Parts: sequence; C-alpha cells; structure tokens
Amino acid sequence: MKSSKKVAKLATRCRDQLCRQCDELVEETRITRLEAAVPPTEEDVDIATTFSEEVGRDWIGSRR
Repeated sequence: MKSSKKVAKLATRCRDQLCRQCDELVEETRITRLEAAVPPTEEDVDIATTFSEEVGRDWIGSRR
C-alpha cells in the first residue's frame, strides 16, 4: 500500500496534468476560433471556468 505522502504527490501530479490539458484545450479552442475569426462565446469561458473550479475543489476536498 502506498504511503499517504506518495498518494498526495500522485494526486498533485494528476491534478497538475489535468489542469495543463485543460489549459491546452482552451488555448486550442481560442486559436481555432481566431483562425475562423470567431471570438470565444461567453458559454465557452463559463465552461472552462467551471471546469477549472471543479478540478480545484475536488483536489482541495481530497486533501482533507
């Protein structure tokens, strides 16, 4: 069984990776919309923001 310290490190690494992937996806969407001359919608921003907040909340909750 892994120690809680190792589990915490793994959880942090996974969370960071997920955040990077989310940021990359948001950036790809922005680039695609710029290329198509279509600005991101308010809904796009809301979805990205909500997702980021949920990931952060889940991570904080798992550390308690």
